[in-house]
Amino acid sequence: MVDLLVLGGASASAPGSPAVVEQALLLAGAHSVRVEVASAAEVRALVAAGFVVAPAAIESFVRTPIDLDTRPRRYRRTIRASLDAWHAAGLAIELVPLSALGIDCFLETVYFPLFLRTMYARGIAPHGANQLAAMVALLESGEATTVALVRAGPHLVGAALLGRAARDASAHALRGDLPTGPWEQGLIYALHDSLQACRRAFMIELARALAGSGASWFSLGRDAAWCEEGYDGVFFEKLHLADSVVAAFGERTALFSWAATDDEHFMFFAWDQTARALRPRNHGCSEDRFAPIAAALGAPRVAVPLAPAPPLRPSAAT
Repeated sequence: MVDLLVLGGASASAPGSPAVVEQALLLAGAHSVRVEVASAAEVRALVAAGFVVAPAAIESFVRTPIDLDTRPRRYRRTIRASLDAWHAAGLAIELVPLSALGIDCFLETVYFPLFLRTMYARGIAPHGANQLAAMVALLESGEATTVALVRAGPHLVGAALLGRAARDASAHALRGDLPTGPWEQGLIYALHDSLQACRRAFMIELARALAGSGASWFSLGRDAAWCEEGYDGVFFEKLHLADSVVAAFGERTALFSWAATDDEHFMFFAWDQTARALRPRNHGCSEDRFAPIAAALGAPRVAVPLAPAPPLRPSAAT
């Protein structure tokens, strides 16, 4: 079990507590540590001790509606095959304000039969929503604003939970333009198991529906600064589809250090402040999984694996 320890803020300055840097250095030898600090001096001290700076999130954006003609020919064929499957299944999307649907109705019709089943089947936990309390907290927070319902005739067969978002002042475009907001951000997605061939079309049709509501950008969701092997296919699909890929850093600098284990396979995306670019690094993933991700992020690859391992699964919405 790898512990994630987030330091800083009020807890770091509590009476009798060591300084945040000292806490991080003491813990780093035996535990995986993510530390957020505000001062440049603390960043320098932690980097000197082997901590690595990384973005708080990596976010993939598409313009709405998605222009397939700007995608590579082979990928267009793949997308169009998925769209054919979508239309053959008679699927349609309806955008409904969460406030109109209501939390109780959402839990009964979307969360339990679709979201929760998908999370456990795929071993994912976007926003910790595999726990009912976390799901309710997200719904009550105001972050989630819209539900996209996917129907085949009268049957509800899929859904996406969306939230209104706007540009983070710390955002840096890794590829493409910085989106102008506000926009809808994908938080959680689910589609019935029998409709896996329609998954790519789901994103295309969702972007089309959002364009009809006046949105010019759609965020496919925010991902962490690491990607575990097994999630790389989903992450690559986001990067491949995206018109813009953005790194967001937040008000504090996030730094990582971790204790390595041989059974963990992941990619980590360190931040190079001088080049203003990500430096993808490989820890135990096969090259055929790592290389496409590194190329899609538009940064030189680092062949030497890092020793550390990520503390948790990515918090992606897909």
